[in-house]
Amino acid sequence: MRKKISSSLLILLVIGLGLGYYFYTLPMESLEGVEAEFEFTAETLFQTFKSNETAANKKYLQQLLAVEGKVKSVVTKAGYFNVVLTSGDVSGDIICEMDLRTMQAMPKVGQMVLVQGICSGMLWDVVLVRCVQIA
Repeated sequence: MRKKISSSLLILLVIGLGLGYYFYTLPMESLEGVEAEFEFTAETLFQTFKSNETAANKKYLQQLLAVEGKVKSVVTKAGYFNVVLTSGDVSGDIICEMDLRTMQAMPKVGQMVLVQGICSGMLWDVVLVRCVQIA
């Protein structure tokens, strides 16, 4: 009887781990071609969060935002890269975690770009994830 229970629990554990791995590695849908719900300049978006982070989170958190701004830096790490747009404010910028599947060309520092991504809020900087470059 104990052996049957142990075998059943082991089988359920293997199935659970398999399903967990499947859903963890499932690719996310690209945001390319999806219309943004809100459009900002990098300066306006940062000031919106800086002036009232709580209200901005309620309105923009997990929303698709389009942001236009000047590239301050490009940070590359293993498997992904971030484009940092200058906000014109020394206290923070806009960090765009880019979706590598949709990248056509790496933006250059000083270039004006239009990106859209999902807003995940503000730490020191306003962070957008799963970003795609529109222009």
